[in-house]
Amino acid sequence: CRDGILRALGLWPTTAGSVKITYVAGYTSEELRGSDSILNASPIWAATLDEVVRKAKRTLMLKKGTLGWTAGVMASESLGDYSYSANQKAIDHLFTGDIAGENREQLGPFVNYGWDLGS
Repeated sequence: CRDGILRALGLWPTTAGSVKITYVAGYTSEELRGSDSILNASPIWAATLDEVVRKAKRTLMLKKGTLGWTAGVMASESLGDYSYSANQKAIDHLFTGDIAGENREQLGPFVNYGWDLGS
């Protein structure tokens, strides 16, 4: 099938290990690292790493009260009964949205809109 959903005409076997599925899609390590001579998918690798770092920073920023760490742009800090505040505008700029705009642009050429559109 072209949608990637596994189907059986009837019931699936109940014996463990009796169905073998071979995954034939995706990118190879060489393609993701940009060392393949045919396809350079390194923008996917770069965008993924950037998003992971961004999400980790966001998580740390949201946990700042319990961890005592800051992942944003510090606006002020005091030593007595330690406290700090982060610049909310900078935080919003760094961490809002699902995928950062520059990463969305990098991933654009790799979007598959479906087999029926001729992509």
